[in-house]
Amino acid sequence: QVESSRQLRLSVCQVMVYWLLACSKKDESVDSILTILKSRVRNGGLCEEVHPFDVPDKLRFGSFDNLIGYADELAKWDQQVEGVLRRIERVVSELSPDADFYVFVKGKQQTVEHFTRTFKWDDAKWPRTRQLGDNIQLLLNQVQKYDEDIKQKSLSLQDARNQVNTLSKKEGSLMNQDLVDVLTPTVVKQGDFVHSAHVTTLVVIVPGDCEKDWLERYERLEQYVVPKSAKKIRAVHRQGWHRCLEGGNVSKRGGGIQGCMQIHTFRGA
Repeated sequence: QVESSRQLRLSVCQVMVYWLLACSKKDESVDSILTILKSRVRNGGLCEEVHPFDVPDKLRFGSFDNLIGYADELAKWDQQVEGVLRRIERVVSELSPDADFYVFVKGKQQTVEHFTRTFKWDDAKWPRTRQLGDNIQLLLNQVQKYDEDIKQKSLSLQDARNQVNTLSKKEGSLMNQDLVDVLTPTVVKQGDFVHSAHVTTLVVIVPGDCEKDWLERYERLEQYVVPKSAKKIRAVHRQGWHRCLEGGNVSKRGGGIQGCMQIHTFRGA
């Protein structure tokens, strides 16, 4: 007979749902209960697999009043731990949206699914001979330490972002900068810039995340763009200074798309 059940949702590809079931033993063995449980939940279509969850059935909790107190506080502790985990998840996702999450057990990396399916109580870290209240307090202290670490790392990350933004503002908009100050002799090579009656050079500012799009599309942006003429001259604050050549009768067309050596911005598709 199932005395109590509690649904535990874990983010495994955001589709996996796990149930933790606490069953009374009475005169039945653990293996017998597991066999009955597998038969009933599978036949009822409740789940596909059933695995034992290795937690001790005898923990030292002191008085019965202590146990009642732990049960009353469980929801608060659960919310506290989940809040820390969600905060860590959010910070990691901001840094790397495609990041995978793993559980480290005794120095070994495991997926959340594998960890849940093969969970074993760690007697070395959480001895069942220790009072339950002491184990809980040690666990909460460890979670609190993780929370402080992630908060500190979040502040460091935000400080770094603020410094980058401040530096970018000091540098000013790339569109407002003089080409002489940006494309200096140390970065420009002979032949990078061409200007004649039939060919002129265009300078284009390309954001870093649009660079691939630029290289794929620039030859089709205007009728007279010279194929294979794109070249990155310099990168500044996640943006690149690129050049491309435009052909045709430049003198009759007024010096190119917008006039010779003017700066243009490519914004992607």
